[in-house]
Amino acid sequence: MTSARWRGGNDRREEEEEEDKVVVATGAKKTTGGIQESPKCDGDPRNGYREAAGSGGGTRHSLMQHTCPRQQVVWVPLAVLGIFSILLLYEWYLSSQTNTPLRCSQDSQAAERVVEMYTSFTPPDHAPLTPFLDSKVSQESLTGLLGWRVAATSWGWVPMSCFSALLPPDPQSSQPGQVWTLLPDTTEGAYLLSSRYVPPPPAGPVEDLLFRLLSLLHPQPFLQSRYGPRGAAAVVRAKTGHLLEVWFRVHAEFQLNTPPRLPLWFIPSAFLGQVVINTSDMMVVHCDLHVPAARPLNLDLEWMTGPNEAEDMEVTITHLPNMRVTSMFNSPTPGWTEEIPEEEALSLLEKRMYRFMEVQYHNFSEVFSHATGGAGKKLVHTVVLWGVLSDQSC
Repeated sequence: MTSARWRGGNDRREEEEEEDKVVVATGAKKTTGGIQESPKCDGDPRNGYREAAGSGGGTRHSLMQHTCPRQQVVWVPLAVLGIFSILLLYEWYLSSQTNTPLRCSQDSQAAERVVEMYTSFTPPDHAPLTPFLDSKVSQESLTGLLGWRVAATSWGWVPMSCFSALLPPDPQSSQPGQVWTLLPDTTEGAYLLSSRYVPPPPAGPVEDLLFRLLSLLHPQPFLQSRYGPRGAAAVVRAKTGHLLEVWFRVHAEFQLNTPPRLPLWFIPSAFLGQVVINTSDMMVVHCDLHVPAARPLNLDLEWMTGPNEAEDMEVTITHLPNMRVTSMFNSPTPGWTEEIPEEEALSLLEKRMYRFMEVQYHNFSEVFSHATGGAGKKLVHTVVLWGVLSDQSC
């Protein structure tokens, strides 16, 4: 009798399990009175599949949550409306930026003409880094330099219309020896932190061109250096008809590391540029941008070894043999009808960037002959530097 009741209990449990299978398969829910059809979706989020309890064995079966199709349909137009609103706001923002200078000209004729620029790079002398390589922190920070062997890309093209940013304010009436500020100090002398990795986006045609050129060498150029003088200056060196030769000097630096490594700053003494351009049709005849390598010290390296910029900073200087971006073609230029010597052009650029260069300096071996010559004797003021006075490398 007992065994019969036990078998009966098993039969009831098997029947309940079969009923539960029906509940899961059909989407109905079971009650104490049997199986009841699940109510249709009427927009109430409380409707749908729930958790049902078996009446026989006391077990609970978790059923899939069911979302009403009407709810899904309601969310689709709301999402489309939100995206459309964002696009309208973005378009309004762009239209409000009327004072933002345009970058390169986008006319169809100018957009088809490009200048192919090729890079060359020789890593700097690593010998001055030897005393710092005993420190594991310095080794980690110098990774971006020790592993840098070639330029970011071997070549790239730049729209020819971009180079018009290098022209003087009035190209037609310009004369050799005219100097102007190509890129002003937009920071207004503010202190710039060293703990930065991402360069700010270029603003205006001059920054856009310089950023394009320097990015061919390394992807993280900073056009506003942390220390002055900042920016760029230009001078008209030669002229004939509509053809101008413009020389320019740029003070920029590169961040060689990315997080989680600490910052490593690569600071060339300066970039000297030369562009020959026809002012009538903006045809670029030649362009070159390079770091002068004649002097033994032309590169400053600064890297952080901790979070405190004032205390956790290492510095050294070394020699950079070659860092250049130049155009593929170099068409012969006609004889210049008006020009100034190259040395004078370089001196004008230095005086524009360094006010103290307005005073004439002499090498130590030559200064006494200048001081004792002439009508009377002059005092000699001696300045001893680690780097080079007129070509800042420290």
